[in-house]
Amino acid sequence: DKLRLVEFDDVNVLRKEAGGIYVDVAGTGGRQASLTAVDQGFLERSNVNVVDEMVGLVSVMRSYEANQRLIQAYDEQLAKTVNQVGSLR
Repeated sequence: DKLRLVEFDDVNVLRKEAGGIYVDVAGTGGRQASLTAVDQGFLERSNVNVVDEMVGLVSVMRSYEANQRLIQAYDEQLAKTVNQVGSLR
């Protein structure tokens, strides 16, 4: 068997399966891919910038922590209000 490189006009006929495999559920087979090559023995590079992703992760973590502190403050205020209302009797 050989690796066949194909293109699809409508990618909705493809179903994603485990391991990054796509199956042609319509059975169209696609057409021969143009301007495409596979180089044996090469590894594909990541398509993300690690530094940018780490900066984004730290930013999200700080936002999460700020929201967590806000919810804790709201919860403490609510508990204080409930205790004060109960002591007015």
